[in-house]
Amino acid sequence: MKIEIERQTLIDLIKKALELNISNCQFMKKLYKSDKNVVKTLNKSIRSSEKALNNVSLIKHIEILRALYGDIIGKYSNELLLSGTLVMSKKTQYFDKTEKGFKEFVELTEQNKKMYQEKLKEQEESRKAIEKAKEQGKKVEYMVDPVTKKLKPIILEGENNNA
Repeated sequence: MKIEIERQTLIDLIKKALELNISNCQFMKKLYKSDKNVVKTLNKSIRSSEKALNNVSLIKHIEILRALYGDIIGKYSNELLLSGTLVMSKKTQYFDKTEKGFKEFVELTEQNKKMYQEKLKEQEESRKAIEKAKEQGKKVEYMVDPVTKKLKPIILEGENNNA
């Protein structure tokens, strides 16, 4: 690809990402309108993105544009590859076009919310237990749980060697 074509393509992609951010922030402002701190943060992001829209075309060096592309868009390219597939999947169509499918979708969504809340609760309990153990001078080690295959903190009764 010729450098000038690549440069213009990168600028166009970065601009689209900035425009998406602005639209997303405007949407989120409507959702979180009662939370002043969130709205303030979203407004700041919108202003920053609007300024960036004007300035991205002024960047001369292709290497900088490539780096910005990598930081802004490159991380999400795998997810973007799936977006069309997700929208057009038979499961999405089933959920959307049948009453039974929509009920299943709602049930799955509720189950996912409950699982997420439980996970957050477990993480918070674990964090508090670790803090308490460290305050008491107990030693905390981590082991892989053979059932869940996840790292799990183990609080030992002995003295904390790191203190």
